Amino acid sequence: MTDPLVFHPIVATSDVFAGLSRDQIQVLMPMVVRRQLRDKEHLFRQGDWGDAMALLTDGRLQVFTHDGAGIVPLDVIEPGQVVGEMSCIDPAPRTATVSALESTMAIVLDRNGLAALRQNAPDVAISIVSAITRRVVQRLRDTDDRLVREMGMEGDGADATGELHEDTPSPAIFEAIGPDDVPPTAGLSPEDARALLEIGEPLLYDPGQVIFRENDPGNACHVLLRGQVNVSHRLGAKEHHLATLDPGVMIGQISLLDRRPRSATVRAVGSVLALEITRERYEALLASASPFAVRLQDRVAVAAIRQLRGANRKLVPLLRQSGIATRITAIPGATPIARVSITRAAVALREWTLDIEEEEE
Repeated sequence: MTDPLVFHPIVATSDVFAGLSRDQIQVLMPMVVRRQLRDKEHLFRQGDWGDAMALLTDGRLQVFTHDGAGIVPLDVIEPGQVVGEMSCIDPAPRTATVSALESTMAIVLDRNGLAALRQNAPDVAISIVSAITRRVVQRLRDTDDRLVREMGMEGDGADATGELHEDTPSPAIFEAIGPDDVPPTAGLSPEDARALLEIGEPLLYDPGQVIFRENDPGNACHVLLRGQVNVSHRLGAKEHHLATLDPGVMIGQISLLDRRPRSATVRAVGSVLALEITRERYEALLASASPFAVRLQDRVAVAAIRQLRGANRKLVPLLRQSGIATRITAIPGATPIARVSITRAAVALREWTLDIEEEEE
């Protein structure tokens, strides 16, 4: 184990740990292990199971992949930077190899260490996971921006003003609700279902009523308790149906973290009961550092990470297929299936309930 004071300066400069106080860093340090690497020694290897992140304290690391034709360099990690952070929250095979470019020192926090922090120092764990989630959301935002820029999708949505539509009626507040109203498909224990109801407001939507509309500001997510909803996105003059969602799903959870406008319209199929959780209530929950706050944050973080991974798998071949360099939207009459698929993936970047890799129905 490592001396809490030795690495305090470098830990405090990392964006993942910068939110921690000196006392919190001292709580963190017994949970990490020190790794000394020789020149060219691997820290992580592509294809190996990953469940840890590393903070570089001295030396340099190179990130690269093997694509079948050879080595593809991706990045160089400098002291103070973190690598592999998503696997600490949601373990998965490594997508790249990380190796030392010289004699290098790193401190490693694995999933077991993060679990210990969640149990014994939840405020520390929440700060770390919040920072990682912000990084993931930024990457999702960057991918979204690239799609908008490269595919010429700025004008696809109607009324892209960022202002609320006055013709959207307010839902009715539904008073009589209990833990049994939270469907099993939500994956919550009775205890967590009760905690969820305490921070949310149950709202009743009529058939066909809009729950949220494309391009409106996002400041809340919804947990679907009863009924189904349709998700759609406007592409040019046509509105495309993207998915029908069933009870138990959480819709629009990126709005708990990111203030961008909605990327899709969600409309009640029949009568719908949904629990609205605002960003303010979510942030207040995290500040409480309760066990439920830790579990809900983990759920949101995992959803973000899986959307980013899905985007990486889905969008690269789609962009190649579409001839991105020719900006296919500029070709007269060109609205191929590939572009609809890319649009669906773009919406999924901000509406994580959608499976980014699922083909359009």
